[in-house]
Amino acid sequence: MIKYFINKQRQLPTESKLFGNVDKAWRDIMRRTVDRTNALKAGTAPGVLEMLQSSNTSLEKIHKCLEVCTVSYCGLVCALLQSTSNCWLILCQIK
Repeated sequence: MIKYFINKQRQLPTESKLFGNVDKAWRDIMRRTVDRTNALKAGTAPGVLEMLQSSNTSLEKIHKCLEVCTVSYCGLVCALLQSTSNCWLILCQIK
């Protein structure tokens, strides 16, 4: 199971890149916010709303893809567990 989660970046390169862009945008917004003493001015600065909207759209796409992958993975594990009488052996191999 751990390998499954570690390999997400390789398994989902497009979504990984999208998340990298969201992270970069968030860090940029936070860097600009630190430079301003007024939170309202920092939040309404030109380009902030557009960056947040774009990031939100990207995060929704990433979330949907992760849900599909998780459901697919859970279905695979359930199928493996149902097809054998020795569940303990399979669980040990998944680790």
